[in-house]
Amino acid sequence: MLEGFLTYGLNYNARLVEEAGLDPDNPPLTWEGCLDWHRALTKFDGAGNLLQIGLDPYDAMGSYFGADHGGAFFPLSWGFKWFDNDARTFNLNNENTVEALDLMGEFYRIAGPDNIGGMRQVEGQGTWGGSFNTEAQAMIIEGYWHPGETMTEKPEVGVHNRATWAPVPEGRKGAKLAGTSLHYVIFPKDGKNSEGMFKVAEFLCTDAAAEIVFNAHGWLPPRPSFLEKVDPSVYPGLDFYFDAVPQVTDWVVPARCEIMGFVDTQFGVLREAVYRGEMTAVEAAEEFQRRCEEEYQAAGFA
Repeated sequence: MLEGFLTYGLNYNARLVEEAGLDPDNPPLTWEGCLDWHRALTKFDGAGNLLQIGLDPYDAMGSYFGADHGGAFFPLSWGFKWFDNDARTFNLNNENTVEALDLMGEFYRIAGPDNIGGMRQVEGQGTWGGSFNTEAQAMIIEGYWHPGETMTEKPEVGVHNRATWAPVPEGRKGAKLAGTSLHYVIFPKDGKNSEGMFKVAEFLCTDAAAEIVFNAHGWLPPRPSFLEKVDPSVYPGLDFYFDAVPQVTDWVVPARCEIMGFVDTQFGVLREAVYRGEMTAVEAAEEFQRRCEEEYQAAGFA
């Protein structure tokens, strides 16, 4: 009830892109193209210290495995379902996962895993927009909220923000991806003021509340009647998400997997093992499948 619109787009800092000798009017639409931009945008000082990266593919929506906020990105990008809701089976050990882990890991190898880890430990250079705001990161995979958040948090950076389609592998060039998101109003079962909370929930769906949230933070309510009133030009890059709706070719429907948190955690562990060279992408895909199947069985859901 609090928020909901499109979840996937490649946002980039046009000023940093231009400084790197790249064309901000011709952004990459594939992972291979993003990798070329990443090489051009990643900078080190004379001592080899990391100054700037192009893209962290595992930042923000690039990393996310979740049922409530757009699903899982790399399966959408590579065009396959990682979990079958009806059969209750996993599909993680496949050539798409192998290619994704290897290709996405290359972004870390170029910048250096420890360098990126060090960047994340610096105050203000965290994920979900932090390093984009400091211009330590030139590109980020995020949803429609990014233009508004960036503009309200760091307007001198927000004015340079642009957005385009989230990347797909070369073999799926032309696919246009989208997911939807939501934030809930939750009523605890044993809450003692459900009637009062319902009134709060109703208020949060009114134009008065939606305008406050949008103007202060860039979030939009999942109400078509309000979206029709919005001027997307107020936040640089937001117009892409409005224009994208009728062009989408691949909508993600989030899997309803009971161990989503476990899957998300294992994805983080195994992808790091790949980009650090501790495990091949083939081994990681096999291990991903095995761990998820075993956990699902042990939890009594299989």
